[in-house]
Amino acid sequence: MKEHLPATRNTEQRLFYKMEKKGVSGIVVSVMMILLVLASVAIVWGVVNNIISQNIEQSESCFNNYGKINFDDKYTCYNASSNELKFSIGLKDIEIEKLLIAITSESGSKSFELLKEGSSSEFLRKYTGEYGEVISAPGKNSGSTYVVDIDALGLENIKQIEVAPIINGYQCEVADSIKSISVC
Repeated sequence: MKEHLPATRNTEQRLFYKMEKKGVSGIVVSVMMILLVLASVAIVWGVVNNIISQNIEQSESCFNNYGKINFDDKYTCYNASSNELKFSIGLKDIEIEKLLIAITSESGSKSFELLKEGSSSEFLRKYTGEYGEVISAPGKNSGSTYVVDIDALGLENIKQIEVAPIINGYQCEVADSIKSISVC
Protein backbone atom coordinates (compact mmCIF):
# COMPACT_ATOMS: atom_id res chain seq x y z
CA MET A 1 0.00 0.00 0.00
CA LYS A 2 1.01 3.46 -0.69
CA GLU A 3 1.73 5.59 2.15
CA HIS A 4 0.28 9.01 1.81
CA LEU A 5 2.11 11.97 3.14
CA PRO A 6 0.14 14.23 5.29
CA ALA A 7 -0.99 17.43 3.62
CA THR A 8 1.32 19.47 5.76
CA ARG A 9 4.32 17.50 4.58
CA ASN A 10 3.42 18.07 0.92
CA THR A 11 2.94 21.76 1.59
CA GLU A 12 6.33 21.93 3.31
CA GLN A 13 8.00 20.37 0.30
CA ARG A 14 6.37 22.86 -2.03
CA LEU A 15 7.43 25.78 0.16
CA PHE A 16 10.99 24.44 0.40
CA TYR A 17 11.12 24.12 -3.39
CA LYS A 18 9.88 27.69 -3.84
CA MET A 19 12.39 28.96 -1.28
CA GLU A 20 15.21 27.23 -3.12
CA LYS A 21 14.20 29.01 -6.32
CA LYS A 22 14.08 32.32 -4.53
CA GLY A 23 17.47 31.65 -2.96
CA VAL A 24 19.06 30.91 -6.32
CA SER A 25 17.65 34.08 -7.88
CA GLY A 26 18.98 36.08 -4.90
CA ILE A 27 22.45 34.67 -5.51
CA VAL A 28 22.21 35.52 -9.22
CA VAL A 29 21.16 39.08 -8.37
CA SER A 30 24.06 39.40 -5.90
CA VAL A 31 26.59 38.16 -8.46
CA MET A 32 25.19 40.53 -11.09
CA MET A 33 25.43 43.46 -8.66
CA ILE A 34 29.04 42.59 -7.89
CA LEU A 35 29.86 42.39 -11.61
CA LEU A 36 28.12 45.71 -12.21
CA VAL A 37 30.14 47.37 -9.44
CA LEU A 38 33.39 45.88 -10.79
CA ALA A 39 32.58 47.11 -14.32
CA SER A 40 31.82 50.60 -12.96
CA VAL A 41 35.09 50.66 -11.02
CA ALA A 42 37.00 49.57 -14.15
CA ILE A 43 35.44 52.36 -16.23
CA VAL A 44 36.11 55.02 -13.59
CA TRP A 45 39.71 53.76 -13.14
CA GLY A 46 40.31 53.94 -16.90
CA VAL A 47 39.18 57.57 -17.08
CA VAL A 48 41.03 58.66 -13.94
CA ASN A 49 44.21 56.82 -14.97
CA ASN A 50 44.19 58.56 -18.38
CA ILE A 51 43.82 62.01 -16.79
CA ILE A 52 46.56 61.33 -14.24
CA SER A 53 48.93 59.99 -16.93
CA GLN A 54 48.51 63.16 -19.02
CA ASN A 55 49.15 65.41 -16.01
CA ILE A 56 52.22 63.41 -15.00
CA GLU A 57 53.66 63.68 -18.52
CA GLN A 58 53.18 67.47 -18.47
CA SER A 59 54.65 67.74 -14.96
CA GLU A 60 57.69 65.69 -15.95
CA SER A 61 58.30 67.98 -18.94
CA CYS A 62 58.21 71.13 -16.84
CA PHE A 63 59.74 69.70 -13.66
CA ASN A 64 63.06 71.07 -12.39
CA ASN A 65 63.18 74.13 -14.66
CA TYR A 66 63.34 76.70 -11.88
CA GLY A 67 66.24 79.10 -12.40
CA LYS A 68 67.27 77.59 -15.75
CA ILE A 69 65.79 80.34 -17.95
CA ASN A 70 66.64 83.91 -16.98
CA PHE A 71 66.50 87.44 -18.26
CA ASP A 72 69.74 89.35 -17.80
CA ASP A 73 68.74 92.62 -16.09
CA LYS A 74 71.91 94.38 -17.30
CA TYR A 75 70.97 93.88 -20.94
CA THR A 76 67.20 94.37 -20.68
CA CYS A 77 66.06 97.95 -21.19
CA TYR A 78 63.76 100.24 -23.17
CA ASN A 79 65.16 102.71 -25.70
CA ALA A 80 62.62 105.55 -25.90
CA SER A 81 64.30 107.31 -28.89
CA SER A 82 64.02 104.25 -31.16
CA ASN A 83 60.98 102.81 -29.33
CA GLU A 84 62.69 99.44 -29.01
CA LEU A 85 62.91 96.98 -26.15
CA LYS A 86 66.20 95.16 -25.75
CA PHE A 87 66.20 91.94 -23.73
CA SER A 88 68.71 89.20 -23.06
CA ILE A 89 67.75 85.61 -22.25
CA GLY A 90 70.06 82.95 -20.89
CA LEU A 91 69.41 79.20 -20.77
CA LYS A 92 71.23 76.87 -18.45
CA ASP A 93 71.15 73.07 -18.64
CA ILE A 94 67.72 72.76 -20.29
CA GLU A 95 66.38 71.64 -23.68
CA ILE A 96 63.42 73.62 -25.05
CA GLU A 97 61.29 73.58 -28.19
CA LYS A 98 60.55 77.28 -28.00
CA LEU A 99 60.20 80.23 -25.65
CA LEU A 100 57.00 82.19 -25.23
CA ILE A 101 57.77 85.87 -24.62
CA ALA A 102 55.03 88.18 -23.28
CA ILE A 103 55.44 91.96 -23.21
CA THR A 104 52.98 93.99 -21.15
CA SER A 105 52.37 97.72 -21.50
CA GLU A 106 49.79 100.27 -20.42
CA SER A 107 47.93 99.70 -23.69
CA GLY A 108 47.79 95.89 -23.46
CA SER A 109 50.06 92.93 -23.96
CA LYS A 110 51.50 90.95 -26.86
CA SER A 111 53.23 87.60 -26.95
CA PHE A 112 55.39 85.84 -29.50
CA GLU A 113 57.48 82.70 -29.77
CA LEU A 114 61.20 82.20 -30.19
CA LEU A 115 61.60 78.85 -31.91
CA LYS A 116 64.58 76.59 -31.35
CA GLU A 117 64.89 75.95 -35.09
CA GLY A 118 64.44 79.64 -35.97
CA SER A 119 61.96 81.85 -37.77
CA SER A 120 61.85 85.37 -39.16
CA SER A 121 59.93 88.31 -37.77
CA GLU A 122 59.26 91.87 -38.85
CA PHE A 123 59.29 93.13 -35.24
CA LEU A 124 62.10 91.06 -33.68
CA ARG A 125 65.82 90.89 -34.40
CA LYS A 126 69.05 89.79 -32.78
CA TYR A 127 70.95 92.62 -31.11
CA THR A 128 73.42 92.87 -34.03
CA GLY A 129 70.98 91.70 -36.73
CA GLU A 130 68.27 93.17 -38.93
CA TYR A 131 64.49 92.87 -38.78
CA GLY A 132 63.22 90.05 -41.00
CA GLU A 133 66.31 87.84 -40.53
CA VAL A 134 65.92 84.29 -39.25
CA ILE A 135 66.44 84.19 -35.49
CA SER A 136 66.25 81.32 -33.03
CA ALA A 137 65.96 80.82 -29.31
CA PRO A 138 69.22 80.35 -27.43
CA GLY A 139 70.45 76.79 -27.15
CA LYS A 140 71.29 74.78 -24.06
CA ASN A 141 73.83 76.56 -21.81
CA SER A 142 73.84 79.75 -23.89
CA GLY A 143 72.17 83.12 -24.20
CA SER A 144 71.14 85.74 -26.75
CA THR A 145 70.12 89.37 -26.83
CA TYR A 146 67.15 90.47 -28.91
CA VAL A 147 65.51 93.77 -29.88
CA VAL A 148 61.75 94.24 -30.30
CA ASP A 149 60.20 97.06 -32.35
CA ILE A 150 57.51 98.25 -29.93
CA ASP A 151 55.73 100.33 -32.62
CA ALA A 152 55.31 97.21 -34.80
CA LEU A 153 53.64 95.44 -31.85
CA GLY A 154 51.34 98.39 -31.20
CA LEU A 155 52.45 98.83 -27.60
CA GLU A 156 53.49 101.86 -25.60
CA ASN A 157 54.95 102.46 -22.14
CA ILE A 158 56.35 98.98 -21.55
CA LYS A 159 55.77 97.70 -18.00
CA GLN A 160 57.08 94.13 -17.90
CA ILE A 161 58.40 91.18 -19.88
CA GLU A 162 57.93 87.46 -19.11
CA VAL A 163 59.28 84.22 -20.53
CA ALA A 164 57.80 80.70 -20.37
CA PRO A 165 59.39 77.63 -21.96
CA ILE A 166 57.55 75.14 -24.13
CA ILE A 167 58.97 71.65 -23.61
CA ASN A 168 57.67 68.44 -25.24
CA GLY A 169 54.65 70.35 -26.50
CA TYR A 170 53.65 71.64 -23.04
CA GLN A 171 53.77 75.28 -22.00
CA CYS A 172 55.38 75.53 -18.59
CA GLU A 173 54.88 78.22 -15.97
CA VAL A 174 56.56 81.62 -16.34
CA ALA A 175 60.26 80.98 -15.74
CA ASP A 176 61.34 84.60 -15.28
CA SER A 177 60.02 88.12 -15.55
CA ILE A 178 61.17 91.71 -15.21
CA LYS A 179 58.47 93.94 -13.76
CA SER A 180 60.37 97.21 -13.92
CA ILE A 181 62.22 97.79 -17.18
CA SER A 182 64.96 100.41 -17.09
CA VAL A 183 65.63 102.99 -19.78
CA CYS A 184 68.67 102.44 -22.04
